[in-house]
Amino acid sequence: MSTAQSPLTNLGFNMVAWPKTGIQPLALLYKTDKGVSAVESDVEELFKPGDATIPRIKSGIATDIKGAAGLTFDAKGGISMLDWLLNKLHLGKMNANVNLNNSYEVTVSYLNVREDKISLLSLDNFITTAKPDLNGFNTFKDKLQNNELYVINAVAKSNDISVTIADKNGQDVSLDATVKGIMGINMSAARKQNNAIELVYKTSEDEPLVFAFKAQRIIYDAPGFWSGGPGSFRIKDQVGAVLMGPEDLPTKPLQTGSDLVEI
Repeated sequence: MSTAQSPLTNLGFNMVAWPKTGIQPLALLYKTDKGVSAVESDVEELFKPGDATIPRIKSGIATDIKGAAGLTFDAKGGISMLDWLLNKLHLGKMNANVNLNNSYEVTVSYLNVREDKISLLSLDNFITTAKPDLNGFNTFKDKLQNNELYVINAVAKSNDISVTIADKNGQDVSLDATVKGIMGINMSAARKQNNAIELVYKTSEDEPLVFAFKAQRIIYDAPGFWSGGPGSFRIKDQVGAVLMGPEDLPTKPLQTGSDLVEI
């Protein structure tokens, strides 16, 4: 499985290969050769409630994530990332002639981060007392037996994407020359104190982007379950997975904080 070494990993989060909408706690994931992918259903569809009810999702400000949610690219990679970001999120388009000085670095990060999460105690109680749906498990039977199914217990999301362009040598970054080739919808540009410039893009308020998640591996402890014996399931924390989709990042990040990211 692909791993992501980043500041967010130290906070127990896994990376989303490319930020997207619609990822929520209780969603099921399964292991792939590259990372994990969505089952496109939630845990309640396969585990019917027993003595415990389905955990309730709580939302709030994620103060501990501030400063940890950033990926840094070199100039060439930054151009690819900006072009991809604007197109994928329908925020605008980049002038074909735009170019960045080779000494520039581009950092993509997230502002005003919020977190949706469920109680791990409630999730554990639900899984251990649930009544698994034998018919529902047919497609993912092997994944379950091999402990390759996961359930999301938290997601980090944001409507504000910050793109900072800085010179590695601390030189001034030309605001006009850089911004005029990057046309964006709901975009603002500002000069930062370190001679860098910051572009902030806002997405639709009702469609925040999920860029990181926490997940629990569903551990299967009863070989007799498939022949009518009692079921026995529990959860175990999973860190280091990368949620992959049909698309991948257009380029590999240069660094996030002090560690490289392997996607």
